[in-house]
Amino acid sequence: MTAIAGPRHCPALEELPPPPPGRTGWPWTVETAPLPPLRPDGSAWPRVSVVTPSLNQGEYLEETIRSVLLQGYPDLEYVVADGGSRDGSVAIIEKYASHLTHWWSRPDRGQSQAINAAFALCTGSVWGWLNSDDVYVPGTLHRIAEALAGDSKLVYGSSRFIDAAGQPLGPYPGKPLARGWRRMQYWKGWPVPQPTLFFEAQVFEDTGALDESLHYALDYDWVVRASRTVQPLCLPDTLALYRVHAVSKTGDWETRKPIFFAEMRAINRRHAPVRSPGSWALWLSWVGWVAARRVRRAGARALALMRDGVKMRRAP
Repeated sequence: MTAIAGPRHCPALEELPPPPPGRTGWPWTVETAPLPPLRPDGSAWPRVSVVTPSLNQGEYLEETIRSVLLQGYPDLEYVVADGGSRDGSVAIIEKYASHLTHWWSRPDRGQSQAINAAFALCTGSVWGWLNSDDVYVPGTLHRIAEALAGDSKLVYGSSRFIDAAGQPLGPYPGKPLARGWRRMQYWKGWPVPQPTLFFEAQVFEDTGALDESLHYALDYDWVVRASRTVQPLCLPDTLALYRVHAVSKTGDWETRKPIFFAEMRAINRRHAPVRSPGSWALWLSWVGWVAARRVRRAGARALALMRDGVKMRRAP
């Protein structure tokens, strides 16, 4: 483990190692214009602490690190928590070690534990985590600092899906999180893109750490808990690029969706017990969704059988 005392201004492009051959654009040859040392009203910018958990993501890790460091933000604390990678990730981290507040590479018990361990070292008033295959867009930290300067304590925005090569796949729009039990209707689509999520450190302290028993829906569980007492604010901005690739948790979504949904269903049982009358509306909604899905699948199978029968009758 290595550590550098205190936060620091984001480095300029020329202070970072040169990009790999052939890499251009953001965040390789383009940087965010630096913000002034103080806000327009003369007050200090809030210290922003960003954590990147990683395990064998060397193909994407450098792009992630640079997208954080090149934000041009005046008071950044950045921690990279590597889980003992064996794919060259450590060499990449070491290239940027002089710009990191803390970093280490050692076995851990999973993503949640790595993030919790890193947050335990953070001293900023604003926290967020960025996975080692995702990317902030230019100006993300500035926009977050502005948003949290008011009454909001937990904010997020929209992201864009990209593939392994960084090519666009489509939007992942952030949407306002419903209140009450409706915010737990995960089957309708989770409206909080995790790479865009930021919150005041006190919210994390009040809500509690990430559940280290969870491996897929850790952000869902934490936001559900946090939103009991804090109303999240959905910003109209695109703040991050969400990478989808073969070995990412969401890469083969149709195959992994049942795993995600099973974990989310277990989370809902914990926070909204089926036997509690206050939870019945949620579970009735879920039963309706399950029934409608079964009807659609039965209809699709019946249609396929009908088409096969027509083909057989037409065959000579």
